[in-house]
Amino acid sequence: MSERQGLGEVEDGLGARLRKLLEQRVEQATIVRFADGDELSGRIAGWSRDLGNAWEHVYFDGSKSSGQEQCYFFSLSEVLSLLDPQTSRVLIEQAPAPGET
Repeated sequence: MSERQGLGEVEDGLGARLRKLLEQRVEQATIVRFADGDELSGRIAGWSRDLGNAWEHVYFDGSKSSGQEQCYFFSLSEVLSLLDPQTSRVLIEQAPAPGET
């Protein structure tokens, strides 16, 4: 398990694998599938970790099925998987992490 974020420079948390993949795909859209079944399609806009938290949170420029793009904010602990929207291939997945935020 990752250390909780302390004072100073922001360090990788439990969501580092997901965050790094989103950063690598910043020029490409990615589908984020949440543990509750919701999905967003878009790109990472930024990230951080709050003091005392083990998980990163991200700012994500994207849209739901309605197509209206806006900025979303969520914890990577809520994410079940990341998918390529062109192929529907799962790029990475993780077990849901209830209570870890």
